Amino acid sequence: MLQTKSVYGQSIFDICLQTYGSFDYLRKLLDDNGIENIDQVPASGQVFNWDETISTNANQISSNSNVILATGVLKNSSVLSVVEENEAIGIVFPVYNQPSNPVIGKKYEVTLETQYIAGGGETSIILTELIGSSIVQLNREIQPQRAGTFTLNINTGQITFTSDPLAETETIYIIYTKIVSE
Repeated sequence: MLQTKSVYGQSIFDICLQTYGSFDYLRKLLDDNGIENIDQVPASGQVFNWDETISTNANQISSNSNVILATGVLKNSSVLSVVEENEAIGIVFPVYNQPSNPVIGKKYEVTLETQYIAGGGETSIILTELIGSSIVQLNREIQPQRAGTFTLNINTGQITFTSDPLAETETIYIIYTKIVSE
């Protein structure tokens, strides 16, 4: 049996994919580690045993790319996913500690949301939290906006609407992603 350590933000499902590369072995992972509930949230650095004789193509791809999934919902409702490892350091366990003790050189993609209430007549707005981000979805009230109905300047956080101006008290809901480094 080999051992792996969990990283902050991982779920049992992430551990299963990281070790076996398939959910087919989820029951084995649970049994081998004395886990009775799949909703248990692994602690950062928690040790998990897994059978190295069981391997899948997905397991090999994950191991070779140094990508570690960490898709647990965080306290601020963001979903965390590791997108890049520092090649100079390689994988050092624990790969990711809680934000109060970060590993230098890690990059993570976080999903966030914000909203804006219009004063009326605006054709563009500036939201500084959107600087360096990508918009996943933008809704005007309850209507999702299609690509081409707005543009985002990632350097200034300015959204320009190419359709009608905003109505008074119209609420804009924005889901966006941003890469953060630690």
